[in-house]
Amino acid sequence: MSELKPGSAFDNRKKETTEALQWFRDNLYLVENVLYWGEPVNCLKKKRASYFLNTQAGTVSPRGYIQVRRGVQKFMAHRIIWSMHYGSWPESGIDHINGDRLDNRIENMRDETQFANCKNAAKYPRKEPWIATGVNRSGYGFTAHAQVDKKAVYLGKFKCHTAAMIARKLFDQSNGFSDRHGAEPRVY
Repeated sequence: MSELKPGSAFDNRKKETTEALQWFRDNLYLVENVLYWGEPVNCLKKKRASYFLNTQAGTVSPRGYIQVRRGVQKFMAHRIIWSMHYGSWPESGIDHINGDRLDNRIENMRDETQFANCKNAAKYPRKEPWIATGVNRSGYGFTAHAQVDKKAVYLGKFKCHTAAMIARKLFDQSNGFSDRHGAEPRVY
């Protein structure tokens, strides 16, 4: 079901075991979609663990996600919350529906393939931020293009940026891309 190749950057299946899930259930608790450290269970360093009792678990990573450590391994908080709620780790990737990586409400998350998750992604930073996603300068005009099912789709060459942008937006709407796709990314 998952499009992820074993060993890829997003492949968490090796560390996401039932034992890890049980450890998180024993040592964390959830209040309004925020993870907190609970009473330590099976912990050798109880004095240090009691220092963190009832404090928020995790830190924000450079990519804007909350990460929680279990020993030397890092786990994404949204994947932990998903697994604590449903009783098993997600099959593939978790998509934050509203695009806010810190909003870990269960109704804001869905188990999606990486490809479906990309349909909800914001645009990457570029030199000319006013140019829409999927539109590039080409000689004296602009070209519009997209990618669907790992295949490049050429939408045409246009004299102005607006026409190319409209062509790309119409393509996005007819192929199931979200309204957020290509929007300005949030700053974390």
